[in-house]
Amino acid sequence: MHQPSPGRVGFLFLALAACPSAPPTTAVTADDHVLTLEDHGADIQLAVGDILTLKLDAIPSTGYSWTVVRNDVALLEPLGEPRFEQGDPPATGPLGASGRQVFRFRAKAPGHQKLELQYRRSWEKEPPLKAFEIEARIR
Repeated sequence: MHQPSPGRVGFLFLALAACPSAPPTTAVTADDHVLTLEDHGADIQLAVGDILTLKLDAIPSTGYSWTVVRNDVALLEPLGEPRFEQGDPPATGPLGASGRQVFRFRAKAPGHQKLELQYRRSWEKEPPLKAFEIEARIR
């Protein structure tokens, strides 16, 4: 029986140690649904327990913000308060930082509904500057 020489074993160990490992991956499960303004008017299929995340462009320093104006919380349960994500790269213009207002919902029960948000100044009576609406079908 042939025994490998100590030099060959050392070389093999170094060769294997030098091999780059696969980069870590971030698993995005099928129950994570992220929508943006481009998804306005979409028909979304969800299963009970799925998470729906809306990332809608906003510039809060202008006084405008997104507000949920139609949602059945028995079907789509809000997960906390909306938060703001800074744009990438951050804006430096005179109107302040642009980014995205982020809303998260959990599909709570089977059903069908419209989810509607409006981008407006809370103190103004004019029609909203923008609107976002989807049909959510939960199975």
